Amino acid sequence: MPRMTPADLNEMITLAVATSDPGQLDTVEALAARLGDRYSPTNTLAIWAQLPTATQVRGFRQWQEHGRVVAKGQKGLGVFMPNTRRKKDTEETGTPEPAAGGDGTRRQAVGYHVGYVWDISQTVPADCQEPRGACTCPLPAPAASGHRPDRQVLAELLAAYTTDEDHEEVSA
Repeated sequence: MPRMTPADLNEMITLAVATSDPGQLDTVEALAARLGDRYSPTNTLAIWAQLPTATQVRGFRQWQEHGRVVAKGQKGLGVFMPNTRRKKDTEETGTPEPAAGGDGTRRQAVGYHVGYVWDISQTVPADCQEPRGACTCPLPAPAASGHRPDRQVLAELLAAYTTDEDHEEVSA
C-alpha cells in the first residue's frame, strides 16, 4: 500500500467532515480532551476522521517505550508531521541569536509529511506471545482529564474543512 500524502490526508479529513452530521463537534471535542494537548486541532481532526474512538495515541517507538507493540496487521493513523531544516540564526535578522544547540542553528518547519501513530486499542503488551493473551503491563497514563480545547477553534477548523477554495459551502 502506498504511503499517504498530505493531500490524501487533507482529502480524508475533508470527506469525513463533509459527510458527518452537524453534532460532530461534541465528538471531536471529546476526542481532543482524551488526547490532551499532544496533538494540534488539525491532527485531532485527522485522528477523528480515521478512528473516532481513539483514547491514547502514540508513535511506534513511544509505544515500545511504554512496553507495548503495535499488533500485527494494524494500520497507522495518519497525522501531519513537520519537515524541518537547520537554519542559521543570522539568515533572518543578520545577527546571531543564542540557539539551544549552541551551534548557531535551529530547526525550522518548511512543510509537512504524513507520519503514523497508533491508538492503544491497536497495541498489545510487548511480552505477549499471543495477541489476546492474559499479559499485563502498566499502561501509559492518559491525558490529564479536564483539558478541553477551545470550542471556537474546533468550530472554525470544522467550518474550514466544509468550504472549498472559493469559500462556498460543500454539500455532503
